[in-house]
Amino acid sequence: MNKSSYLGYVILKINFSINGGMKAMELKKVLNGIEGLKAKGDLEIDVANIECDSKKITNGDMFVAIKGYDYDGHEFVEEAIENGAKVVVVQEGTKLSKSKISDDITIIMSENTRELLAKAACNFYKNPSRNFKLIGITGTKGKTTTRFYAKSNIRKMWSKGWNDWNHCKLYRRRKNIR
Repeated sequence: MNKSSYLGYVILKINFSINGGMKAMELKKVLNGIEGLKAKGDLEIDVANIECDSKKITNGDMFVAIKGYDYDGHEFVEEAIENGAKVVVVQEGTKLSKSKISDDITIIMSENTRELLAKAACNFYKNPSRNFKLIGITGTKGKTTTRFYAKSNIRKMWSKGWNDWNHCKLYRRRKNIR
């Protein structure tokens, strides 16, 4: 394989682990720090998981409806509730059929459901990006050399911290050549 068959980016990744299996979290904590929300229902309900795919919803999950190019997640709110969603997040201004949503379902309205999903996931998973270091190396030439220089320099700087470089990997994505 020649060098031109690779895209021009590489990521130096250092593996990390998130604390064990996730447990349910109170909805207030999941929504902590997210502004501009309108809520109807119980904010002290426990959320088992956060999903934006109605088919993956199980009992006690939070469903975030996202409007996409091909599909609008708001069309699948009823399916998510049937599958067990206890919390539904919709874009502000969305019309929901009140007859099909029971009173035990918590409805959250947000100006931007994509942004809410990102922030809620950070809260739910306890901000995992704070627990690892990531260095991205991009370009068309010199990525491997730069990786080794970075590895060498970091090793010198943090000689007491990182002794195991087995988790330091070089990732490349191949071009689609047709």
